[in-house]
Amino acid sequence: MNYSINPASISLDVIALAENNFNYTTKTTSFFDVISSFFNDRDVKKHTVLKKLAQLNQDLAPTTTDQETDFEEESPFVKMLLDIQSHYSRNHSEYNINNLITTFENVAMENDIISIFEQYLKEATLSKDQLFANIDILISRTL
Repeated sequence: MNYSINPASISLDVIALAENNFNYTTKTTSFFDVISSFFNDRDVKKHTVLKKLAQLNQDLAPTTTDQETDFEEESPFVKMLLDIQSHYSRNHSEYNINNLITTFENVAMENDIISIFEQYLKEATLSKDQLFANIDILISRTL
């Protein structure tokens, strides 16, 4: 099969659509891009917490039709992960991103991580500061 595009058939509408899609990819971050930074091991498939986190992300994704899709925003789950990543990447007084990675790679912490994320995102019973405090507790139990 040989496909070719007739340059005369490309309209400004097609170019605008392509530009919108391009900007979408540069303005948002994918779940996998963010979550992979929480693991030192590049073979992330062996970490069973990933399956649980992906399921939680999917459970929290809003159901929309094609016309309702807003391409400008990350999901609340990805935003939370970015906040966590930013918090522990800064000069955190007690723990850093490497401590966080160690905790995420610890199989014994999986259910606790999921529980904290559910409390923050699904139940909305935690503030952002409480989220970080609960993660600090997990880190202290891991180290």
